[in-house]
Amino acid sequence: MKSIMKNSLWLFLVAALIGMPASAFAVTFLIGSEDIRVGAVQTDHIAPYAITNDKIAAGTITQDKLAFTPGGSHYANVVIVAKSGGDFTDPIAAVNSITDASAAKPYLVKVMPGVYDLGTSTLQMKAYVTLEGNGAENTIINATSAETESCNQGTVNGTINMADNSAVKNLTVNVTGGPGNRVMVFNVWNVKASIDGVKMIAMAGIGSDGVCVGGNAGNLELSNSIVESTTTGEGQANAVYADSGSSKATIVRSRLFANSIVGSWGDVVNYEQTNATAVISDSIVEGVGPVNNILNGCSGNMTVTNSKILGSCNLCVGLSMKIANSLIEGGNGSACRIEPNTPKFINNYDENFDPIPNQ
Repeated sequence: MKSIMKNSLWLFLVAALIGMPASAFAVTFLIGSEDIRVGAVQTDHIAPYAITNDKIAAGTITQDKLAFTPGGSHYANVVIVAKSGGDFTDPIAAVNSITDASAAKPYLVKVMPGVYDLGTSTLQMKAYVTLEGNGAENTIINATSAETESCNQGTVNGTINMADNSAVKNLTVNVTGGPGNRVMVFNVWNVKASIDGVKMIAMAGIGSDGVCVGGNAGNLELSNSIVESTTTGEGQANAVYADSGSSKATIVRSRLFANSIVGSWGDVVNYEQTNATAVISDSIVEGVGPVNNILNGCSGNMTVTNSKILGSCNLCVGLSMKIANSLIEGGNGSACRIEPNTPKFINNYDENFDPIPNQ
């Protein structure tokens, strides 16, 4: 650049001495990349629309010169699943690609809008990985189950097996099974995991579980979600089921629904295992079917506050059941079967807003 300025000055002086206009010595000078100091050209130095396609030589802009990767994520520890243009088109492949997640290096697998079919495969989550959709109405995962057992001592896979410190958010998981099959949407076995903003639908012939929580270390945090579990034949429907051990489920701002259409029984929340604990607040618990235990805590502990308990009011009370500030359809009269122990009622009311006596 300095040499160009020096040559221009000499031409101007020569023209002045011989009385000729400087334009007569007009020379076209080319500025090469070696003449431009690194960082000298900033974004605000370039006029809008000054750089057009016809001014860019073919092959001069390569991927290593861009601040992002076309068709993928330029964020660290983020993997994109999309029908096109992402890192993967399959959620299972996206999660499996992560090999170094940790507490110091958590990952987000972002699933863009679309319908993703897992078939009969299981999505195995990994520790410190969050699977997040674009909303339950926009990101939908479909699957089918070929299982004949569900929530059995951790030996049966769910459609999504949770890992310790893993999370699933903002999507729908729809799992169906045939007349002789059982389904389990989420398996939380001996791990601590969270599910938020998820709509899960489980439907099969001989049994369906929305979420199975088991093992002494099983710890589920379920929030802002909808769980619908339906059994079409002779079997059990559970929205949330504790299989074994002193597992715990904390459920807030969610709707739990179980329907055993012609089956033997259906439990919206089935916590019949010894020392298992369920804490439910600000939620709707609803059971439909010929025989239902809306809240089955026959051997466990259950606390319900600020919620609605709808359907045939059957309460199986084990170690402890406390219900406070809630609507209990059927009250605690003949329409509400309670066995074998007495729950503790505080400030509850029935569907007619008549108060239910404390006990």
